[in-house]
Amino acid sequence: MNTINYTLIDTDEGIIEFRKYLYYENITKIAMDFEGEFNLHSYGEKLCLIQIFDGLKYYLIDPFLISKEEIIKFFEYKHAIKIMYGVESDVSLVYSQYGVLIKNIFDLKIIVDILQLESKGLDTVLKHFMNIEIKDKHKYQYLDWTKRPLKKDAIQYALNDVAHLLKLNEILIEHIKINDKYEDLIYRLVKKDYYPKKNRIPAIFKKIEFKNLSNEDKEIFKKIHQIREFYSKEYDIPPFKFIDNNVLFDILYKKRNIDEINLNKIVPIKIQTEIIEKIKNELL
Repeated sequence: MNTINYTLIDTDEGIIEFRKYLYYENITKIAMDFEGEFNLHSYGEKLCLIQIFDGLKYYLIDPFLISKEEIIKFFEYKHAIKIMYGVESDVSLVYSQYGVLIKNIFDLKIIVDILQLESKGLDTVLKHFMNIEIKDKHKYQYLDWTKRPLKKDAIQYALNDVAHLLKLNEILIEHIKINDKYEDLIYRLVKKDYYPKKNRIPAIFKKIEFKNLSNEDKEIFKKIHQIREFYSKEYDIPPFKFIDNNVLFDILYKKRNIDEINLNKIVPIKIQTEIIEKIKNELL
């Protein structure tokens, strides 16, 4: 992977100047991607990094060091189209954290859907159209992006996520022309909205183990789940590291003695006892 030079934006003044740069240089398209935390290393979902490529220069925006107000202004900036890929989770992440909708998104996956590629992941699309392979993706997908300073190789990986989007956009538009799919694209864009999913159902409630529960047991399970969520948030621990999902089901099915379950060691013994008693009360 070639080293990509970039500008770090980590102050309110820096992001204000960046917006001015985009406006006065009449930059109408930028490639954008995010790195985030999704309940893997700490509790909840957090936007950790914003990567930008304007066709000439690369930028990293560190949202941890910039005020919410200025991040919102950037997401609402309308003078440049934000070229992204597969934006559903990104839109939901930004909305849940900042309460704002990202303006002027163009999701390249819309074109890929129209072209009816068999596999629609970005890695496959880049390989198909540009013969580009993204290496070590699994390694960085599970990286803790909340940690600072970020390692150089992680930064290069993140920047590489936006390096090809503008060119990919040109190639995909050309395939729309070749396949006479302009009308399909227009209709899809008119119909498409980027509103986030509200009241998203936790993944654990989609598991077959939960669906097979009786209605009464489902209500009990939800209450146990709420206990886990409360304390996971309190101690900033991913829920599955606080009490494993399988353990929650085992408790309900009485396959495991509740007094013998292991809670995360970061939680004080006194609080562990309190949690166990609360779960017991729900099982009565």
